[in-house]
Amino acid sequence: MRLSAGLDRFGWALAAITLVGALVRIRVAATEPPHFDESYTALHYVQGSLGELLTTYDEPNNHILGSLLAWLSTGVLGGGPFALRLPALLAGIALVPAIGLLAWRMAPARGTVSGLVAATFVAGAPPLIVYSANARGYSVVLLLLVAQLALTLRLGAPVGSGEGSRHPRALWAWAGWVACGALAIWTVPTALLGIGIPVVWLAALRWRSARSLVPVALAVVATAAACVLLYAPVLGDRGFDVDRFVAAPLKDLATTTAHAWAAGLAAPLLAAALLLALAGAARRPRLGTGAPLTLGLLAVPLAIAVLGRMPPYSRTYLFLFVPLALLAGLGAARLAPALRRGGGGLAVGVGAAFGFVALLAGIGAQTREAWAEDPPGPSQGDLASAVAAMPSPARAGTPGEVAVFVAPRFDLPQVQYVLTQRGLLGAPPLPRRAALGVGPVPVQGDVVVLTRAVVRPAEAVASAGLDPAASEVVSATVRGDAQALVVRRRPPLP
Repeated sequence: MRLSAGLDRFGWALAAITLVGALVRIRVAATEPPHFDESYTALHYVQGSLGELLTTYDEPNNHILGSLLAWLSTGVLGGGPFALRLPALLAGIALVPAIGLLAWRMAPARGTVSGLVAATFVAGAPPLIVYSANARGYSVVLLLLVAQLALTLRLGAPVGSGEGSRHPRALWAWAGWVACGALAIWTVPTALLGIGIPVVWLAALRWRSARSLVPVALAVVATAAACVLLYAPVLGDRGFDVDRFVAAPLKDLATTTAHAWAAGLAAPLLAAALLLALAGAARRPRLGTGAPLTLGLLAVPLAIAVLGRMPPYSRTYLFLFVPLALLAGLGAARLAPALRRGGGGLAVGVGAAFGFVALLAGIGAQTREAWAEDPPGPSQGDLASAVAAMPSPARAGTPGEVAVFVAPRFDLPQVQYVLTQRGLLGAPPLPRRAALGVGPVPVQGDVVVLTRAVVRPAEAVASAGLDPAASEVVSATVRGDAQALVVRRRPPLP
């Protein structure tokens, strides 16, 4: 009964943490304007055919599994930003209870403490919130990594435990382990670094003799073979060109990543997690404790140093949040008895709850900082506001009317995405002359873009190549550095 009551309390607490994390993520996904990378993905992959999506890898922006899920969601729900972000959002929300349950399993004696600490860290980490609300594949990769680590824990169990690799259901567990690894790499190729963590962890858990590692080696080979099959249609494409990556020193990568992750209110949360992770990593290397997982974590910087060229973006290394959260949970479980004996458990609990609430209160500002690697771009938000304010039926296609848009830049994919969502722009990309600022550029028969600062409506009409004497400005909306006009051509006099 006591165990059942403990599980009930853990389940309700985990559900509450998941709910808070979900609400924050949903708010960001519903309100944040489209950003560069996700807009590029939408325009060049998601809005195309399924065949083109699966056979094109001209840029690393095509996180193929993530793009495929976005293609499915937008096909059912329409092409708006929220539908585009829905697969990443669902994966980001599911990551919270998944990491909590895994941490609970890793510390059987004090799983409640371990699971709740890990789930809280993941629910409140600003970078994870940001990329749960961005139509990219990173949150999908993290969820697959957690699933693979859960299978690693099962496959590394002792033979006599009923869960080991000789159990009748172990074949399905091995198949799931391979599938999770291959799908993660199919989503983002650099997930290969993250998949190294369960590989090393599984080898450490199973180590008894060289022979005991044969199944691990076979699983790694099977994962590699599955990756080759999945990537077969795009092997050799330009997106695999590693020369575009910066050969940054490991120290510079670590500094840049730490700075991005620890901005503002995230710093105390990250510092607390690191301290708890050190306590969790120091535990003796038994099944479910942190030392074997730490070996996998330490293999990541070694692999980066060997590879030499890696993307200099902190989002590439988001997978590190998974082992960090698990080790933080183990560390908290280890320290819990000492805090209870010292009478500080209640104070620590209240302090942790206060810190979590304070962190979530500052998420709005933190998400803006965390978007720094994927900026909304000049005029994007202003243009979206201006387009939204255009009076109905002022839309492209109305007979005799021309939509004129004025903004400093139109080459940004997020600007083009906003226009396509309003039905004011056809297939991307815009003509190169628009990017160079040479105008006017007639994109369609009834849409003209001007890459320049906001001007008086009459001047915009003239710059658009329309005859001011034979044109009437029906509406002119200015928002910041963007302008949207609807111009009606007057019929010629008889």
